[in-house]
Amino acid sequence: MVLYINGSEVVRSPLMPQTGEITYLTGTSTYIPTADENNFWTYPVDESLFVDGENTIAVSVHNQNTSSSDISFDCRVTDSITYKLDGPYVFYRNDEIIVKTIEVNGPNTYIYTDPTSVELICRFPDEADSFYVELKEELIIEESTFPLPQKFLATSDIEGNLEAFVMLLSDAGVIDDNFNWIFGEGHLFFVGDLFDRGENVTECLWLLYKLESEAEAQGGKIHFIIGNHDMMNLIYDFRYVNSKYILNVQLIDETLESIYATDTELGRWLRTKNIIEKVDPLIFVHGGISPAVAALNLSFDTMNYWGRYRMDDDCPTYEGQTINGGSDTGLYWYRGMAYEELTQEQVDQILDNFGTEKIIIGHTVFDEITFLYNNKVVAIDLDHEDNFQDGFMEALYFEDGEFFNFYTNGTVITYTYLNGLTVISDNEIPEYSKLVLKNYPNPFNPTTTINFSIQSNTKVNLSIYNIKGQKIKTLVDCNLEKGNHSVIWNGKDDTGKSFSSGVYFYKLNVNGASKQIRKCILMK
Repeated sequence: MVLYINGSEVVRSPLMPQTGEITYLTGTSTYIPTADENNFWTYPVDESLFVDGENTIAVSVHNQNTSSSDISFDCRVTDSITYKLDGPYVFYRNDEIIVKTIEVNGPNTYIYTDPTSVELICRFPDEADSFYVELKEELIIEESTFPLPQKFLATSDIEGNLEAFVMLLSDAGVIDDNFNWIFGEGHLFFVGDLFDRGENVTECLWLLYKLESEAEAQGGKIHFIIGNHDMMNLIYDFRYVNSKYILNVQLIDETLESIYATDTELGRWLRTKNIIEKVDPLIFVHGGISPAVAALNLSFDTMNYWGRYRMDDDCPTYEGQTINGGSDTGLYWYRGMAYEELTQEQVDQILDNFGTEKIIIGHTVFDEITFLYNNKVVAIDLDHEDNFQDGFMEALYFEDGEFFNFYTNGTVITYTYLNGLTVISDNEIPEYSKLVLKNYPNPFNPTTTINFSIQSNTKVNLSIYNIKGQKIKTLVDCNLEKGNHSVIWNGKDDTGKSFSSGVYFYKLNVNGASKQIRKCILMK
């Protein structure tokens, strides 16, 4: 719609062209999602635009095109707006750093000239919690290939569901209660689609942005593989954008096109990410690898080059168009592997050509983590929104060459064995990766046994920490011989004082270098 007051245009809705003349032939950039068709959309109008006495309010309503099947209209004037928290959005304009937010009292703008003085805060719905973010000193385009880490957690398709995302990361021991990285040298793979549908896309993005620096400081790594919905927001396809953002961009005097543009911090950061990565012997990609893409015989660097090219322009070559194609070919759209439309021979050949054993995909929802094609394709997209509403979260967990289904309902946490890698021999696993660290039972009351193994005679420290990261108990601090060891913790400190129910962490430090952290839950 376009709104006029007393003959002057004052507002264009976000799906209308934001520049140029509007005529009766002007269509919209996309359509309102079906679930939002009957929503009311609120647009702030300055009171000074009205005059004493009679005023004329006119609205022109525009369909996407002449073949659109339906259109509806209603209008009312109100003197109140219910604000939904959002931001921060960081823009670099005219040698200034402009930060825009939606807070309880409405839109706010903060202007800085020094990046080190910028203070960003992300607020949870209803201000239930928050976390701070510091701007990175530089943004570097990601490598396309990596060595296999000793452990990782992999998930996808969170789609702005912040609380579900935090529950998963927290209970899996990736973050603590203050949203800080505690996964050590572990890796977190997010295999696409942080955008759309949910109401906390911005906060999910900033959380990964924040954790990325913290992970690297501890020797860990975050891998953000671009999915179709992430790409859609960068190329101005807003058909699944949550209605919250259609309102909020108006409130901060921006557009859906501008909030992730090349002059924004999140926009620049997203443009450093890949659409496919090889973590030998695994491939991570959002949709899948089609025979058409495989036939191009391109390097991972080249495929990612075209993925980043598409973020700002149409690809001029066949290979770029194929890689970024729709569900028939594109890396972040293709569903043929998930739908088992290929033969086993085709999948084997694709993986052989790329020199890998398995491919891990999101994009297509399954009831549970599913291994397809003789365990060559691992589908990890689960219905996180429904699962969270039902009180649990699941994800793919990997450690020491073995895959597990990670499950949490906030109280009970389990790791169910799924499958193992076959191309890695024990001699190929780095020494630090051979550490075994587990406790049972978990949750526990009154005691739990912590089992660990070391590969040589060495100095070992095993200590207990609370959720604030404070050491509260040292269980082992001495030289031990190579082999398997176990120690019992009774939920007490060095003075014999019992701790209350809650989440605790135990950290194994071998020879001052190799470290592993696990979570245990004391329930009384």
